[in-house]
Amino acid sequence: MQSIFSQIGDTPLIEVDVSDNASTDETPEVVRRYMETYSNLRYSRNDENLGPDPNILKLLDEARGLFIKLHGDDNYFVENSIWPLLSLTRRNADCGLIHINVLNGDGNVIRGEGAESYLGQISFAATYLPSLILRRADWHKIEDKTRFTGSWIIQFYFVLNLLCSTNPKFAIFNSVMFASPPKSNEPREHTMGKVFIRNYLNILGHFVGRGLSEEAFKRDKHWLLHAYLMPQYEWNLRHFAPEYTADVVEIFMECYKDEPYYPDTLAFQSVK
Repeated sequence: MQSIFSQIGDTPLIEVDVSDNASTDETPEVVRRYMETYSNLRYSRNDENLGPDPNILKLLDEARGLFIKLHGDDNYFVENSIWPLLSLTRRNADCGLIHINVLNGDGNVIRGEGAESYLGQISFAATYLPSLILRRADWHKIEDKTRFTGSWIIQFYFVLNLLCSTNPKFAIFNSVMFASPPKSNEPREHTMGKVFIRNYLNILGHFVGRGLSEEAFKRDKHWLLHAYLMPQYEWNLRHFAPEYTADVVEIFMECYKDEPYYPDTLAFQSVK
């Protein structure tokens, strides 16, 4: 909250919506303290924890801006980053999606069209919630918004739906504008295998023939393994509770066993 309001103040140009998913900490008190000063802050609290996907759906449905920037509770904006982002959004107001690429800080803006072009540049980083800015009018055109609820990455479904069905235009902004605390939130209610292998590939596969070719699906599936799953699996083994990675090898074998490069992944399968 401080990283946001220290930059934007009480401007009517940006509205901050907080959806409190029945938190058990001091969130209500903290937000109310900020609401005493800032009229551009809206707050709602769920009676019970809905889970991440329904809470995201609720927030998207209640948002009122031309664009909706999704954001989690453990990423801070670096100084002097929000106003340039607003300017960029206005200059690319015809895009259904604006993606903040935090893996590249060269400041360039890349425009393109279609899910295949986007995935070719972003791939699995399309699941990173704070990177995503959706054009609200285009999001409301999605017919089945609740599909893949419970996947923990429903935002990935929205991104592909926008680019395949409602507005193919996108802009990628290379900027490292978020900072995380020394210890970010540890996953508690989902596992790496279910979310970032099975659910990711199920959502990706849903769009084959609907704006995404089989070739693009296979290419991203292969890239997911080498660029994300292998290095991230080893990192998670060292830093997270063992339950989070317990299903990775089993689900990996289930989803990748028919791929021609599967025999070359024995080293990955043997990581302990």
